[in-house]
Amino acid sequence: MANKIVTSSKLFRHGSIKWGRFPGGNPNILFENQEYLNNKDVVYCMSGKLSDVSEEESFLIALCRQGIKSLQIHMPYYGVATMERVGKKNIVATAETIAKMISTPLLSTKTGKPILIIHDMHALPVRFYFPDTVTVKPQTAIDILLEILKTTHPDIVIAFPDDGAYKRFAEYFEGFRMIVCAKARKGDERVVTIFKKENWPKDDSVCREHVIIIDDLTRSGGTIEECEKALKKEGFENVSAYVTHAAFDRPEDYQKFFTENGGKFHKFYTTDSIQDNAREIKGHAPFEVIELGTHSAREILKECDLPWHKLEEQKTINVYVASTNETKMGAVYDVISKANEGCIVNVYGVEDISSGVSEQPIGLETHQGSKNRLANLQEWVKYHGYEYDYLVSIENGIDLNIQSNSDTQATQAETPSDAQATQSDAQATQSEASSEPFDFCVISMRKAGSVYMNESTLRTYIGRVQHLIDQSVKLGKTVTVGSMIEKEFAYLKGAWHKHFGPHTRYDMITDTLLRTLGDVKSQ
Repeated sequence: MANKIVTSSKLFRHGSIKWGRFPGGNPNILFENQEYLNNKDVVYCMSGKLSDVSEEESFLIALCRQGIKSLQIHMPYYGVATMERVGKKNIVATAETIAKMISTPLLSTKTGKPILIIHDMHALPVRFYFPDTVTVKPQTAIDILLEILKTTHPDIVIAFPDDGAYKRFAEYFEGFRMIVCAKARKGDERVVTIFKKENWPKDDSVCREHVIIIDDLTRSGGTIEECEKALKKEGFENVSAYVTHAAFDRPEDYQKFFTENGGKFHKFYTTDSIQDNAREIKGHAPFEVIELGTHSAREILKECDLPWHKLEEQKTINVYVASTNETKMGAVYDVISKANEGCIVNVYGVEDISSGVSEQPIGLETHQGSKNRLANLQEWVKYHGYEYDYLVSIENGIDLNIQSNSDTQATQAETPSDAQATQSDAQATQSEASSEPFDFCVISMRKAGSVYMNESTLRTYIGRVQHLIDQSVKLGKTVTVGSMIEKEFAYLKGAWHKHFGPHTRYDMITDTLLRTLGDVKSQ
């Protein structure tokens, strides 16, 4: 959702948050410096998952202290809104308790209280559960559905599965023919029947072609299934459905609607308010997933008195790096941004991607570590369902003898077709006659299924700390030489290269990235 908002207008940019953890499991949250946030309109896309609430709330409290101009919190789905009342004293109405947890600690910004925006909240009175520390602005995704229906099915009939859905959504469908269903229980069986009709002509045979069921959410899909059966009995040829929130609890709850599994709906519209389920159903007929990002962007700009009608989607390039090191991520951003002017470049750092080699790789071990990290990054991205343009793995290592390294053959790519693009540039720009050990990097990059690898030609010679290299080897290469240098000489973390000169780690990485990107473009 954040990506969609950012790519909709040049007026937006990505913020930076690192959701880290200490070894004991407690949160270790870092975000960008106050100087970049002061007097800015800030939008935060909140997951709303109960497992995330405490960490998100901790971040939001700190964010409000950064001198920001305004804060809009977008929480597409407030799941606990279904538990808004109790029939017994010993039951917790989590809609009310979580609302207080989210809102009570928040501080005002320079222009007033934070604004909390929730799409199609299940029970509308829940908005009054939030204390006055925030301004709650309910939004609906029905407007987006209406745009779709007016161009594809202007004569469609609107059906509501119960009177509650009718009271909630009927106002958006003025002028449409409408049907209201009713649920009744016969023992353990739930039966849906036609309760009433509105705007219905005397000759209703003309209204039987297409009907769409409208509701805010579905979990098991049982009510919508029964409603579909009742409408088919009524004589409708095509029955579609829409819910804002595809809140399916189990895979089998949405898989039964897949056309490939015998599902009977003509179309099943929903939004990406619940990302996990949206990823699973996207691309499976009859589901059509509506993205809320662009719609939200329009509302954000309106709230900030900015030109919302000039939304123009820009080309976006998504890059995942197998590290959260700022130097590595910064180098990747700078190189790919310059090579793709006019595009929005998003660089995401991913922690704890294994290299499968020692902490201090030596020689060809560095190449293998870079290759392994790229493969593991690809698995991570695939598991989470993220789309990417580039995957990048940067492995720093040392070599004990420059002469032997210059004879190294090219590291092979993962597929034979990539071999020509993976020649290792091992010839040093400095004197090859020297046997002084040096620090270097190997970069592996994946683009459109192909893998490219290059070794840095810029190097940092570290002969004067030979004793630290020996110590690292003696310790089984479990401690990096760089960390030992920083400790012995009291250098800032990640900045020791510049003290050995003439090239910094940033220089080394950007030079290698430029050549690797050149290999990509030549293909």
